[in-house]
Amino acid sequence: MAWDLPLKREWADSSGVINETRTKLPADFAFLPEMYADAYFPDFLVDKLRDLLLEIVRFIEEGGHTAQELQVVLDCVIQKTNELAEEFEENGSGVETAARDSIGGTVENILRYFDADMDIETAIRMREW
Repeated sequence: MAWDLPLKREWADSSGVINETRTKLPADFAFLPEMYADAYFPDFLVDKLRDLLLEIVRFIEEGGHTAQELQVVLDCVIQKTNELAEEFEENGSGVETAARDSIGGTVENILRYFDADMDIETAIRMREW
């Protein structure tokens, strides 16, 4: 699905508070579509990843946060994502190229939807995958 996204927007005002022009992620937002489409990734584990990414969404939707506060939440969520790698391996799967691309792409799409002018490599800097 193509999202109607602005190219760039100032991410924080002079007070450092995030400017939210959108306050709610659409119900049909595609979380981890490549992983859900590939039977190599067990759905129950992809659901766990989706639930972690929803923590980012809920935080942004609360409003009134700084970009630095968002980075702390991103770091925490990515660390929890790292911890799931072993569970993927135990279930005959893994967090490899396709998973990395899907997770990174979903985080990037969430940030873009909320007009976050944040570098994706910085956003997911805690990743071990």
